[in-house]
Amino acid sequence: MMEVAGITEELKACDPMRWVGLMNTLKAQAEEIASHISREVRIIVDREEAIKTAMSETTDSKDAVVIAGKGADAFQIVNGKRDNYAGDIEVAKKYL
Repeated sequence: MMEVAGITEELKACDPMRWVGLMNTLKAQAEEIASHISREVRIIVDREEAIKTAMSETTDSKDAVVIAGKGADAFQIVNGKRDNYAGDIEVAKKYL
């Protein structure tokens, strides 16, 4: 069994270098969490890609995918712009 860790953050900065720094920070946070897991862990920073991957690898009726954090927010802020966001439930449904 493989653990898939997805750690994401709203990107509020317009500065591309801040965005790169944030992605590096998120990856470092995921690596820190992964260091405490005894199984193989794949780190995916992109939220939808992480959900898609986890859903595609859930093949047993006893498997579970836990999606925490963003929840039912109807928007996300990227580069200072408020964009519509379907919500984690809708994103997960796309990959059932």
